[in-house]
Amino acid sequence: MVMGLVADLDHSIVRSLNRWFSGSTFRIDLAKALAVWPLYAVIGLAVLAWLAGWGDESDRRILLLLGLGGAVLALIGTNILGSHYYRARPSVAMPSVHLLIRHSRETSLYSDHLAVAGGLTAGVLAARRWVLGSIAVVATIALAIGRIGAGLHYPSDCAAAVAAAVVGMALLLPVRPLLRPPLRFAAGLERRIFKRGGHDDRDVHLGDPQS
Repeated sequence: MVMGLVADLDHSIVRSLNRWFSGSTFRIDLAKALAVWPLYAVIGLAVLAWLAGWGDESDRRILLLLGLGGAVLALIGTNILGSHYYRARPSVAMPSVHLLIRHSRETSLYSDHLAVAGGLTAGVLAARRWVLGSIAVVATIALAIGRIGAGLHYPSDCAAAVAAAVVGMALLLPVRPLLRPPLRFAAGLERRIFKRGGHDDRDVHLGDPQS
């Protein structure tokens, strides 16, 4: 019953978005852009979140690394899943859906792009970089809309990818203590390269309440 409702909703959203994006050359180009470029935006935002903590050796930056790790685990998961289960892409399974981007016919479940975007966005939000995280959320949603509208994925594929990345990040939380020594070394090196605002090395801890 639930699976049937999810499938109906999947097909309805794909059909509606694909029909709209297929309506003009401009919209097709828009779908192509949304299906790719927001991922680069999320990557850039994650890099900015890391640089915003220049010289910081707190858990905020560790969480950024764990978000990246969650994305990697999600990518591994989709490769394993794809070797055991095949789900036809909307453009293959639905005759009324047009493929707007040239792509292989590999399994639709789940989206590699959304796995990476979801993991990095989760890391930025967990690091409490709220402005960057909010923009990353919008970019991730735009990426999902583009890939669904282009006939590449169902909404459930995108949701599953983000969920897999978040779960992967959660599974990595116990390794935080192992990341502290290399992060401490990296933060010390950053402070030697550039001292933020003229403070000495001991003052550059952006994750501390007093900074």
